[in-house]
Amino acid sequence: MTLEKETGTLLRTWALWFFGLTILSALLSAYPLLISSSLHRMSAMIGWGVSFLVCVVSGYLAFWSLGRSHNTFLLVALGGIVLRLALISGAVFVGISLLHLHTVIFLGSLLGSYTMYHGLEIIVLNQSKALVRTPGGSGAVARGNEAH
Repeated sequence: MTLEKETGTLLRTWALWFFGLTILSALLSAYPLLISSSLHRMSAMIGWGVSFLVCVVSGYLAFWSLGRSHNTFLLVALGGIVLRLALISGAVFVGISLLHLHTVIFLGSLLGSYTMYHGLEIIVLNQSKALVRTPGGSGAVARGNEAH
């Protein structure tokens, strides 16, 4: 199988797990959210939505960096940490200070879903490292015919 087909298969697997976990977490939180106030529901949904957005953006960047040079991959990984920190910090500031969301529910939803999505991303990226390694065991990554 070619690198592109393997990466496509991995991406489909990641998407299935991503949306499966999203549906599962929505089902598990449906009852508590239905019996709570509208502020609680809004706080939980905004926290989950921010986490969802961060995961989609960082997941796209992580998959884009696969098979690129080691420096590019590390730049994306470390830049992704800064991007996540900025997005989450900005969301916490806006959500609590400006929107006056319920703090515990907002932060619980945000951090709980972020942990779930980030764990999934780590698992998938660990599996994908085997796809982009060259057979010589040098640790270099390759994309198509390019070797970096």
